[in-house]
Amino acid sequence: MTSSFTCARWCWPALAVILLLIVANHVEHHLRPRPPAGAGPVVRAEDGPGGHTTIALREDATGDALTFARLGTWDYQPGSTAPAEVARLDGTSATITGFMYPLAAGERLSTFCLLRSTQTCCFGPRPQFTQYLLVETTAPVALERFAPVTVSGVFRLDPQPAQGYIYRLEQATVVATAPQGPDPDAWAASHGQTRWRWPLLDQPALVAEPPTLPTDLAAVDGQPAVVDGFIHHRGPEGLLVAAQPPGTGPAPGLRQALSVHLAKDLPIPEGPSGAWQGTLRVTRDPQAWPDVGVVRLEDARPLPPRLLVEDDRWLLPPSVEILLVLAVLALGIRRRAATALLLLVATALPSEETLLATVGTHRITLAEVNRGIPKDLFGPLRQEAKARRLDRLVQNAKATSVYEGLGPLPTDAALEVAYREFRALPLAISCGCHTAATYEEYLTQSALTDEDVRTSLRLDLAEKDALERSWATQHPGAAGRQALLQAQGAEVRANFIHLWQIPFYAAYQEAMTDDPATSACGRRAVAARKKLEQGVPFATVALEAGGFESPDRTAGDAGVVGRTDPIATNAATGTPPPVAPGVLSPPRRTPFGFVLLRWEELTDDEVLARLRSLADWDRRKELGRTIEAVPVTWTAAGRAILPPRPGAGP
Repeated sequence: MTSSFTCARWCWPALAVILLLIVANHVEHHLRPRPPAGAGPVVRAEDGPGGHTTIALREDATGDALTFARLGTWDYQPGSTAPAEVARLDGTSATITGFMYPLAAGERLSTFCLLRSTQTCCFGPRPQFTQYLLVETTAPVALERFAPVTVSGVFRLDPQPAQGYIYRLEQATVVATAPQGPDPDAWAASHGQTRWRWPLLDQPALVAEPPTLPTDLAAVDGQPAVVDGFIHHRGPEGLLVAAQPPGTGPAPGLRQALSVHLAKDLPIPEGPSGAWQGTLRVTRDPQAWPDVGVVRLEDARPLPPRLLVEDDRWLLPPSVEILLVLAVLALGIRRRAATALLLLVATALPSEETLLATVGTHRITLAEVNRGIPKDLFGPLRQEAKARRLDRLVQNAKATSVYEGLGPLPTDAALEVAYREFRALPLAISCGCHTAATYEEYLTQSALTDEDVRTSLRLDLAEKDALERSWATQHPGAAGRQALLQAQGAEVRANFIHLWQIPFYAAYQEAMTDDPATSACGRRAVAARKKLEQGVPFATVALEAGGFESPDRTAGDAGVVGRTDPIATNAATGTPPPVAPGVLSPPRRTPFGFVLLRWEELTDDEVLARLRSLADWDRRKELGRTIEAVPVTWTAAGRAILPPRPGAGP
């Protein structure tokens, strides 16, 4: 009997051609040049949802112990506990590489978000809490817009979802910016610009008696050009640039240096060298050479950094390869075979009612997972979104079962109040760089449903109730709080103070001494102190000095800080001699300018608030461990979507 799975005559040659194409596709992808190992941070283009293309960091090339891949192993939910590989890094010195996203305007930043890619910023979908961390630097750093930066500091596992973060890097410094400098030769060649050569300037005719302008030097006047060199002087009038670095010989003269006049909107660069593009101008009057030099580069702009770029995308994605093979088979095999193949595929595909996991009495089905997935996602991105959503639904079910065992869940009336408050807030992504125009857009970008939002709000309220019950049980009434103050109040006051400060930052390269009268920022501090002595409110002076205020804190109020904090040390126990509580300090010099300080011992309410914060933190970790231990019954279909994490239980 003839097999029903016979193929048309053209089918086998077509399959052979497709297989050759697939082999060639894989060989090209394997042999494609890639940056060498250890050469520095590597970036590559990645396809994102909604048609976006993102520039992302290949983290295995950085050598950092702290990576966004590791941070992403925690699918954060209120009350959940961070995985051990993340928790063990809390409080340790760490280095991480990523892209800067500013949280305020300006070219120098003290606080910013660090992300693995540009996709989770202005032009991409909402990032999860675990896709970025908040960086707080010890000194303002230059904003790097296009290249990844490497940042070192103390890593803190500090879930503050209301403030927009769960990870922090404090006391941070930027230890490396653009991985490689610009390539002047390649830039000039690709943009049709003249490549400046220093020997053109080193001609005896320029210093002869009388001095004359060589014709080959005069010929470059007005040409767009690329100039690179070492910076010997910086000033408002521009840069003095030469071929040799400072300290390697006499100061450069007419035959060794030219001036670079930056475009008006650019800050003065900080590095020892650079490369710029602009227009060459030649001064033809020898009498003017002593003042302006022979050659200058006008309207100069720095060349962008040259990054290590890896293109790891497929010419023909594997999913397309599979579709081509299936298409040939579907068209080439006989009708009965095609029908059998379609029935086989239909049987293998899960239905919407397929059970994925069970938590207690809650059954999670494929339909519930698909309900929150954006319809325009496809391929691997859709699978990743399904895995994240399934994990979220499982974690929510586990948390619900725990909170139901602790007491009644919040009422529908309380939930409705929280829901209205949530809907009234700006629907911004966590780092604040994009706001959804509508609630529906927010749900789509976040892969959420309205029911998910209500469930999360109910769990937030349940956690607050659990924390309140725990606190009230441990320290009942006024007598309990008073006993806690007597037992632990002295220790808290020995380690913390309440601080007020007004900083006055120095301008770039502003000279400072310990005497505030010798610098502009110091004189501003002296003038502000006089206003305070005349009775002007501290917050008013702080606002005039550039401070800001929030609904829960006035300008200049730094809040409760540890006594070992550098600013607190400068106020309470530093040199010059410390000031007493409540006394305004004289202008104190800092690495960034001057600061006025005032501090107070903590009040009883502040001590209790600190103790309550520590107790809540311990209780949250305990709840997180309890939630993590809730058993989950997985089906094969569920594990196909969300495989177990390494080291996780069944």
